Amino acid sequence: MRLDKKIKLSSAAVLALLVIVLLSVFGCGQKEKTIDELLASGQKSYDSGDYFLARSYFGRALKKEPSNRYALYHLGRTYFAENMYDSSYAVLSRAEKLYPGSREVNTVLHEASAKTGHYQEAINALLALTRAGDPVEQYYKQMAEYAFADTIAHTAYYYYRKLIETEPDSLNYYLRCAESAVYKEDVLSGIEVLKLALKRFGDRPQILSSLGQYYSYIRAYAESERALRTLLLKDSSMVYQLQLATSLAFQDDLSKKREAYDIFKGLRAKTTNQNKIDSLISYLERELGIK
Repeated sequence: MRLDKKIKLSSAAVLALLVIVLLSVFGCGQKEKTIDELLASGQKSYDSGDYFLARSYFGRALKKEPSNRYALYHLGRTYFAENMYDSSYAVLSRAEKLYPGSREVNTVLHEASAKTGHYQEAINALLALTRAGDPVEQYYKQMAEYAFADTIAHTAYYYYRKLIETEPDSLNYYLRCAESAVYKEDVLSGIEVLKLALKRFGDRPQILSSLGQYYSYIRAYAESERALRTLLLKDSSMVYQLQLATSLAFQDDLSKKREAYDIFKGLRAKTTNQNKIDSLISYLERELGIK
């Protein structure tokens, strides 16, 4: 029995030794790739559409060199290709901080920034591309839209004005430019932009409605009334009737207050915003001496 046990122990030891030898042999054959090899393998996988494998190679490269600019860029664009926009933004932002001004990085970074709601960073990336030699004109629209989406009013207004100069036949640029002016508390500039739109496009409802609204902001109620009456000849929608009634209500002319009162009374049952309508009706009743 003792002899058998010794034989079993001896066999187990031999087996363990064999496993160690085999692991050593295969381990030597599977030598860890260099940075350049990992990047090359990652690029090959990326080009073939195997983004999961590409991400593995680029990630391993970054573990070796956490600040390697090529690994950062390629990992960031791989995340973007996989629609992993938060990860792409994080990696590419790091690349831009470490190696500012890279055309390749900023080309992807501005899209990843916009996808994740980092609109100022998206604009910064586009500006970096202009510093790298791209014509700034080709990015007016993107910078205007990024700024408008994030209500970066001064920037949006600036680039929409540029777009109006270069592409004067797009009504949307005028409307957004005017709205951006209002956001930056420059209503008069917004009105001036809408006047330009009137000259080019005529009495479009969108222009007249905004004019009526913006004139009322600066208490130019007579001008607001004129724009809205012209609008109502084209479109008698309830929202425009209510806009007109509001402009009439705050003028000194009692006949206009009475007209406003009649409009509000007639539309009260049709609107969901009855509390505001009721307060305006009460105000007009006091002004007109209606019991």
